Amino acid sequence: MRKVLFFVSSLLALLSVASCQKEVSGSIEGGNAVVTLSVNIPDAPQTRAIAQAENVDIVYYEVWNADWSKQHFPADNSALASAPVSGGRATIDLVLVKGQTYNFIFWAQDKDHEAYDVSDLQNVEVDYSVLAANGNSDSFDAFYSVNTITVTDSFNETVFLRRPFAQLNFGASKMDTSFGDIVLGDTEVTVSELATVFDTRNGIGANPTAAPVTFKAKSIATTEQLKTNGKTYTWITMDYMLMNDETDAVTVQASFAIDDMTEPVRHSVDNVPLRKNYRTNIVGDLFTSNAVLEIIVDPVFEDPDYIVDALK
Repeated sequence: MRKVLFFVSSLLALLSVASCQKEVSGSIEGGNAVVTLSVNIPDAPQTRAIAQAENVDIVYYEVWNADWSKQHFPADNSALASAPVSGGRATIDLVLVKGQTYNFIFWAQDKDHEAYDVSDLQNVEVDYSVLAANGNSDSFDAFYSVNTITVTDSFNETVFLRRPFAQLNFGASKMDTSFGDIVLGDTEVTVSELATVFDTRNGIGANPTAAPVTFKAKSIATTEQLKTNGKTYTWITMDYMLMNDETDAVTVQASFAIDDMTEPVRHSVDNVPLRKNYRTNIVGDLFTSNAVLEIIVDPVFEDPDYIVDALK
């Protein structure tokens, strides 16, 4: 009797092992697939005032499961996963499980800049002490995308990134006054309540600054042109700003130092519309304190069929 019981017990143990082995293999049912991602940085018109993304040389990425509960790439607690950008494109090859749905986060930038903390790509932090101290630099241009992809087999996928920021430009309609040609000194552009964190999953900013941010820039050569709304202006300032939503209306204060003048020329402009992935241009006779300035929201960063009138 004891032998029979031993035999039955051994048989049950073998069946249990077989059952466990089937369950493990079932977790990767269908096998693996090689997914090749072509990550593209969008082109921009060849005008520095709009930025050309030419300084972007790295894309960081994370891969999560469908409900964002588990991170697959990079492995938990590992270094950031990244790929080099060359010619506005990066290629990423991943081995993923067939039949599974994954969430991908991408963030591209100049790898040498420290204005962005990308240790958590779901919440990219912006350090305005770095960004605002270096106005007129398109080296701070950055791009992102969040994509959900179901892996049915090995395949190639093209991903297009877009800017998380609004870009604010000032352009002068003329570079002279009754005293002669303008020799421009330092400039300052101040904006309140900008976001300091970019929530990539929802595509919006968060954690607004308690204090106004002042973007500073040294004097620049007055040969750069800003073309918008069928007219050409002399480009004076360009700054990247993170919105608390897709669109914000902000108060902008600007100060333009001019050689041989004791006080700079100042402007305060209310209800300036800023939109993510758009540029907002404030143009006119900047060096006359009581000048009427025009605000032009330019969709050059966005698809041409996007409705800009909603900003008004």
